[in-house]
Amino acid sequence: GDLGETIVGQPYGLACALEVFQFLVSLVSCEDASSEDLCVFGLTLLNAALDEGREAFAHHAPMLHLVRDDLLRALLAVGTSSNLSVLSFLCTVFLNLYLNLRVYLKLQLEAFLRGIILVLGDGRQVAYEQQRVALEA
Repeated sequence: GDLGETIVGQPYGLACALEVFQFLVSLVSCEDASSEDLCVFGLTLLNAALDEGREAFAHHAPMLHLVRDDLLRALLAVGTSSNLSVLSFLCTVFLNLYLNLRVYLKLQLEAFLRGIILVLGDGRQVAYEQQRVALEA
C-alpha cells in the first residue's frame, strides 16, 4: 500500500498522535466562563504533551502544521481571558513552545508577545493581577 494506508493502519502511529493532539487543542477553546476549567485542563495536558514531544514535533510536518496553525490560533484566542489560571497556563505553554520549537514558530511567538504579553504588561485596560501574570511570564 501507499504511505496513507500505512499511517492509518498503525494503531499507535502518527495518525493517532495527530488525533489526540487535535483533541487537546479543542479542549483549549473556552467560549464562556463555565468552560474555563476545561480550558485549564486542556492547557495542562497540552503542556505535558509538548514537554514530552519536545523537538519531535518538528520532525513530522503534519504535527508541526497542527502546532503552528490550530494550536497557536486557539492559544491566541484564549489570551484575552480574564481567568488568571488560564493566563498562567497559557504563558507556561508558550514558554514550552519557545524552549522547544522557537526556530519553527518565530512569527507565532512574536504575535503572542505583541498581542498578549505586551498588552497585558502595559496594564492600561487590564486588572493588576493579569498584568502581574504577564510580567512574570
